[in-house]
Order: sequence, then C-alpha cells, then structure tokens
Amino acid sequence: MDKAGGIGQAFDGHLVGHVVVVGFHAQLGSQIEFSYPSLRGSPELRTPGLSDSQDVAGDPVGRRATYASQPRGDWGQLPEEWSFLPHLALPDGAHESEDDTVYFCLPRNIHCVACFRQTNAREAMTIDAGGGSEEDERIASRGSVQKSVVLMCKRPIYGILGERLGGVVRAYFDQGDFARTDVLAELFHSVNKSLSKPYWNNFSVLVHGLDLRTLVVTLKGDLLRVLKLILLEKRVVLVSQPVRAACNAVACLASVFPAAFDRMSPNEEALDSNIEDQAIGLPLEILSERDNIIFQPYAHLPLINNLLLESSKGCVLGTSRNCGVFLKTGMSSNAHANLPTCDAIVDVQTGQTTIPEEVGRLCALTREESLFMEDLAYAAGGAGQGNESPGTIEYVSSDDNLRERLRDYLRRLLRSTACINGVLQNSGPTGTDSGSTTTTATKLTPGSNVDWSPVEAYNTRFVKMWALTTMNGCQWASKCEPVLKKAQPPPSPAVLRSSRQFKNNFGLTSVWSWWTEEPRNTASGTSQSAVERMSAASARAVEGVSDLIHKLESELKSIETVIREKVEEGKKTISAQGATDLENKLEARVNSDSGDITNMKTPQARVLRPNRETTESLSPVPLYRGGD
Repeated sequence: MDKAGGIGQAFDGHLVGHVVVVGFHAQLGSQIEFSYPSLRGSPELRTPGLSDSQDVAGDPVGRRATYASQPRGDWGQLPEEWSFLPHLALPDGAHESEDDTVYFCLPRNIHCVACFRQTNAREAMTIDAGGGSEEDERIASRGSVQKSVVLMCKRPIYGILGERLGGVVRAYFDQGDFARTDVLAELFHSVNKSLSKPYWNNFSVLVHGLDLRTLVVTLKGDLLRVLKLILLEKRVVLVSQPVRAACNAVACLASVFPAAFDRMSPNEEALDSNIEDQAIGLPLEILSERDNIIFQPYAHLPLINNLLLESSKGCVLGTSRNCGVFLKTGMSSNAHANLPTCDAIVDVQTGQTTIPEEVGRLCALTREESLFMEDLAYAAGGAGQGNESPGTIEYVSSDDNLRERLRDYLRRLLRSTACINGVLQNSGPTGTDSGSTTTTATKLTPGSNVDWSPVEAYNTRFVKMWALTTMNGCQWASKCEPVLKKAQPPPSPAVLRSSRQFKNNFGLTSVWSWWTEEPRNTASGTSQSAVERMSAASARAVEGVSDLIHKLESELKSIETVIREKVEEGKKTISAQGATDLENKLEARVNSDSGDITNMKTPQARVLRPNRETTESLSPVPLYRGGD
C-alpha cells in the first residue's frame, strides 16, 4: 500500500472505510465507542470484502469500550494523526440542537461525514454503543444521550453520504438500544455497494446535496470577495450555528474551482477535468494537503489554533458562531499576540462579513464584477417572472448553472492575466508534490511598469498580488500554455452578462422587465448614472432579443417541416387525376355563377396545388442571431 498517497490502490474501489460511533461522556468528553471495521492504528483505510463478516477482527460487539485506554479500545486503535476525530464528530454547540451534520477532513486525504443526534437518557435501554449499562448514568450528560455516527471515506462526497447517514442515524436512535449496532454494519455494506464504481465516478455525485444557490443569495458580492481571498491564500473562516451551513459553504466554495475535489483524492480517477481547462493552467494548486491553502469544512477551536498559530499557510475553514466571536477579538488592532488571527470572518446565515480594511482593498470588486454578482444573485433568487417555462427558471437558479458561471469568471480572469506581458515568464516560487521548493528569478513585481489594462475589470491590485506573490499564482504561470499570452483578452464578466443565464426560452415579458427594472445598488453603495443604466439595459435587451430571434427561427423550421409533411400526405391520398377532375368541377361551377373568371387562372389561384419543386425549395428566412 502506498503510504505517501494515503489510501493507495488497496481500497479496491470501495468508498467507505469505517463507520465510527462517537459518544459524549459526561466526565471524559468525546469518546469513540464503536467502529466497523475496527480501526487498526494506521492512517490508511482498510479494504474489507463486502461479504466479509470478520471485519471487526473477532472482537465481540457487545463488549464495553475501555475509556481509560483511549485512544485504544475494543473498537481498535485510533492513529495519532486522527486524534481530533472524536472532537470534530461532536461539533461545538451540538447540545443546543437536536441534530446536526458536519463534514471534516483527516490527514492522508480522508473525508468524513458525521451526523449528530441527542435523545433523553431515560428512553435508552443501553447508552454505550460498546454494550453494558452499569455506568450509563456516568456516561449520560445533562440527562441526555449525545452521539455522532461518522462515515470515513476516500472522496469528498459530502452531500449524498450526509443524506444516507441521516436516515440511518434516526433509525439507530429510534431503536432505544445503542449496543445494537447491526444497522451501522448494514449501512457500511450498503453504501459501498450502491456507490461502487462506476456509479459514483461522476462529478455530479461529488456536488450533489451542496447548496450553492443559498450561499449566492445570502452573500451576493461577498461570495466573489471570498473567492478572491482564497486565491490570495488568505485565512478565511466561515461560521454558522448549527455548523452544517458553514460546512456546506466551505464545500461549495471548493466546488467552484475546477478539479479541486480531484486534487483532494490524488490517487483516484479525475472526475472534473478537461483539455480546455488544462490549456489555461487549471486546476489551480489550492485546497489539497500539499498546497499552500488548507481546506477544512469544520474545525473546532484547538484545531483552529493549530492552523492559525502554528502554520503559515492560508486556509478556508468552517466553524461555529461561538468560535467566530472569539476569532474576531484577534482581528482588532490591540489584540494579544498569542491570539489566532484570520483575514476574514463570514457568517453564512446572516451574510455579515468582517474583513480588515487593508485586506478589503485587495479583494474589492470592480463595477463589472459587482454587476456580474448582481446578475448571479438575481438568477439564484429565481430570475424572470414572465412567460418563462418552469424548467428554464429551474435551470437558471440551479447549482450547476451558478457554479459554471463562477467558473467561467475564473477562466476569463486567467486568460486575461495571461495576456499581461511577462506574467507567464514570472515563475516565482514553484512547489512540487514531494514538498521541495525552487526559486527562480522574478521578471515582474507588483510595481513593474507594464500594461495591466487587460485585468482592470478584475481589480488590478488583486491580480498583481495573486499572479506575482502567491504560490498558486506562480505555479499557474509556470504551467500555463505560452500561446495564451498572444491571445486577445476575453470580455469581462459584466460585458458578457448572463450569456448562459438567458439561453432558455425567455419571453418578451422578461426582456421588458430587465429593460425597465430599477437599478440595483452595487457593492460600493453608489447609484448608477443614466448612461450606465442605459448601457446595462441595452446589453440585457440585446441578449433577450437574440434569444427570442433564436426561438422564432426554431419555430419557423418546425412550421416548414409540418408543411412538407402535409403536402406529402396530400399527394399520396389524392391522385393527380382526381385533383384535375376536382379542379374542373370547381371551375365549371364558378363559370356558371359569375361568368368569365379567366383572370383567376394565375399562379396565385393554384396555391392549393404545390408541386415538388416549390415545396422542396422552401427554406426559412435567415435571421440574425446575437452571440457572445
């Protein structure tokens, strides 16, 4: 087995390595009570057969865990690298809610989903998952039983596993006997069977259940500021109470970066990459264990102290609102030197964002970016209230569409930055997978006298700091295709304006509402001038009219097809002779009623008898279609 890679090839395609039960002990705190299969003291997920009944290494399930011997018990031995597992599984403030779900990472690329619940201790026959009842009163806390069930897996499939685990944990609690762990063993085998290859080798499975839409609606422009801070390798902390929303937000931010989830599972098949992205230097080297910015969906205070005080790396963390209040004290100018500090604290439930002024200038949004995020938030909120089909609004507001538009922004940023003279030769510090670092001569600095106009729409100060001073920016420059520097910069996000958002059958009502709507405030709080409003409205109207023309063109083609079908059907049912007889009868009848009607024998009078040449020559009038 490849220890350097964490899981190696011995996992044989199985997704889940262990199901672990963590209980809160009134005197000893969070304790592991049960594991299936048994933990082996090694930070590598074991590879049991799906029909293997000896995964618990022969240990009787009913035996009681020995709390004094933690981190070792009848459930196996917890490796030192995973010592935070019991404390992360029971998040801060968990006692304030009946249930919660939390995501977190462990060393060696292990991804965990934990579902927490609590119930009245009087309703449980056996409190300890390890069996026995003689010390149940000592184990229970405040008269309640608090437990968390953890799935340890090798890919960050948080949404699907959270849904599966939530139902099983409810059933486990409803039993009233926590020593009956059969349902957990069944969960282990069931998940590995249903999510076995090739089913879960799909990017949509990685992001299923993540709620990017709510995050866009809540944060609006601040979401893009947070993404910029991640690129700048700053320390970003997202908070909520319960912590599930913060965990979801961290995972959603990671999903915006192409192939970021693939980099978190380095020994597994890539599910989110393509040749076009590779040509522009994607994926960026961020959010994996070996990169300069750490990804941790949930971190409790001791882990936060380790990451913020003992490490110089950037990070994006999720935590409780209580920890967020403590971290804010470290952001003040007179804070104690030993307090952990971060560059941004974002409450993902209220949308409140705390960013120091100096850092805020680096991640400030330009007018184009503000308009882009306004449109994105408008789309996430259910864009359009006119004649659009429900399916259209559904797609426009979907996570897939929102994620792709944010990725499109990132691609345009990279292509525009590549056009700056000298940026792609500015390799700077480059890292390797082995951890070695090489420094080469830097040709550009933020103060270099070069033309930065291609990136004005993205905040020139931000682009300079990212491309020239961050580890991931310099690594991007070193692997980006040199041909990009000769290409024309792509349109800024606001110029392109919703090219994907309004591609699906938007009607005249929507075009008119976009034309006449009141201008929304930008991130800077200033109102738009009349010229700016007209320019923005014109861009929206052109896109709406373009899509309307496309719709009409499609309808013309459909009408043409119907006409041809009807003509062919008529030619088959009415013989040529029958048609001639019918015409003669009609002509005689008209002559008897109104005299000479020779002037009616014109090509127009025979329009009811189209021949093959005229019908086959029909074609729709070519219409102009607006485009990007």
